[in-house]
Order: sequence, then C-alpha cells, then structure tokens
Amino acid sequence: MSDRREAARLRKLKSAKVAFDKVRLTCTVKSLSESGACLEFQTTHGVPGRFELAMPGEQPKACSVTWADDRKVGVQFK
Repeated sequence: MSDRREAARLRKLKSAKVAFDKVRLTCTVKSLSESGACLEFQTTHGVPGRFELAMPGEQPKACSVTWADDRKVGVQFK
C-alpha cells in the first residue's frame, strides 16, 4: 500500500475535541501533519464524514474523513 499523504505525519498523543452539529466528542490525536491527522476514539460509530477538530491552544480545523476503522479515523484538513 502506498502512502498518499501530502506531508509526513509526526506521532502525537494529544487530547482533542471533535465538534459537529451540537455534539462534542473527545478523541486522541495519534499522528499529525500540516495536511491531516489520525484520530482515535472509543468508537467511530456516529462520527460524521466532516467535522471540526479542536486541539488545545490552536484554532479549530475543518476536517473530512479519508478512512476509518472501529476506533480510528484519518482526516484531511480543509
């Protein structure tokens, strides 16, 4: 499988919040780059294809999901 990322991701373990509609979910940022991230949840059930990611000390980022499994999603920043 080839890596199609625009920028290399660095490993992180950072708490963050995902916001959509009036819902707020806690997640962990597992890896991060300028163009996207890998986020881990207790479950990805109910996580929509687009949302805002809020990390402490940073402006919220609009995201779209590029892949997902039971606990993780890969997102691209918009």
